[in-house]
Amino acid sequence: CAAPSYLETHGVPERPQDLHEHRCLRMAYPMHEGDWVFPQGLDQCVIAPRDSFLTNVADAMLVASELGMGIGLLPFYTASQAIEQGRLRRLLAPYRLRENALYAIYPSRHYLDAKVRTWIDYLKEQLPPLFEGHAKIVDNPQYWL
Repeated sequence: CAAPSYLETHGVPERPQDLHEHRCLRMAYPMHEGDWVFPQGLDQCVIAPRDSFLTNVADAMLVASELGMGIGLLPFYTASQAIEQGRLRRLLAPYRLRENALYAIYPSRHYLDAKVRTWIDYLKEQLPPLFEGHAKIVDNPQYWL
């Protein structure tokens, strides 16, 4: 995602390789090593964001992106309101980053505690609609993607 002001000044990337020419803001957190990996068939495009900005807080990345500091990699649940309000534009919609898996880790399946089972069932019920909401943002034609 990037602010319209950033895109007006620096242009709009149309494919992952174009990101080499942009200021890409870096998000550091345990499940993401920092590079942006775009699978492309048997190959992949790897973008190593420069250290012009580094944070491990999605809300800080949101603010930096909205201020036009560069292109930020944001979770959809953090960026969705800014996209809907026009403060950010989603970029490279046809492309996907390497997927991350989500796991529930608990000590044992034997004698599974009812609280743990209830929590896992809740996640299975609640998470898919959240990801479906992301698809609505991507497919909405009012957004420049």
